[in-house]
Amino acid sequence: MTNDELFSLLKDKFRALPPVQELLEGDDLISVAPLTPAAILGSAERKDFPILAGKEIIQQAEFRGGRGQAFTAYPDSAELTLAELLELDLSGHKEQALFVAGMNAVLQYLGL
Repeated sequence: MTNDELFSLLKDKFRALPPVQELLEGDDLISVAPLTPAAILGSAERKDFPILAGKEIIQQAEFRGGRGQAFTAYPDSAELTLAELLELDLSGHKEQALFVAGMNAVLQYLGL
């Protein structure tokens, strides 16, 4: 399975969930933004955490109090509806990270 096929399947399965179908009618926003290492680790005394030296960061999305994260080397900030999230072209790394973080936030909100 290619990366494109995997993301297409993931998007289709997510969209098909009955509670997600119900949420599609709303206009609540999913807010996505990168987290700083300090926001992730606090004031950690150790300085050898990979997140401090790595090229990837954690991007966090919030939806109705639900939170979801995704690792990415291509951080971005966005505010989009669930319908807009499901319309993203997932051929790029930036969009894939937005989608995964947003999907995780919605699933966490739904208790799934």
